[in-house]
Amino acid sequence: MKLSEDVQKFINACERLLSGIAINRPLTQDEALLVKHYCNEVQSKIDQPPAPR
Repeated sequence: MKLSEDVQKFINACERLLSGIAINRPLTQDEALLVKHYCNEVQSKIDQPPAPR
């Protein structure tokens, strides 16, 4: 599957974050709030219908 560079970077960052949580330590409350914020922002953009070109 061909992925854009930005999507590949996002996936890599998510994998590192998930691995760090599983192996090292849970996120702090502030870290968790930031991650939730950006997850919600990405989700809201994905759920929008594509803009007409």
